[in-house]
Amino acid sequence: ASAAAARPGITRSVSSSGIQIQASTTAAGASRETQPGRFKVAIADSAAPDLLAPHLDGAVCFIRERLNSGENVLVHCQQGISRSPAIVLAYLMRDRALSYDAALQIVKARRKCIKPNEGFEKTLRNWK
Repeated sequence: ASAAAARPGITRSVSSSGIQIQASTTAAGASRETQPGRFKVAIADSAAPDLLAPHLDGAVCFIRERLNSGENVLVHCQQGISRSPAIVLAYLMRDRALSYDAALQIVKARRKCIKPNEGFEKTLRNWK
């Protein structure tokens, strides 16, 4: 069962886990809607440069469209510390025109343990 189905009120999900990449993407590192309502971002939790950037626009657009249509979106990864928070930060930065630090403060207020890795932080701070 998907993570979205496991939580009441969640109708859509964005998965940023690097697990089972071949089963849910068209190519290594690809991101896409894998089934209606589920968007897969196949990235490892690595500080490698530019690993996150190619996925941000698609993930943010998916989240925005679903929220604007009144749906609830769960953004998740394996531990909820680096990958999924990075995507939520990107959404807040783009949708609410927030700086990285302002978005980080909002997300940390709700989940204190988040810590996007150095590569994700650098990508987000430089993301336009």
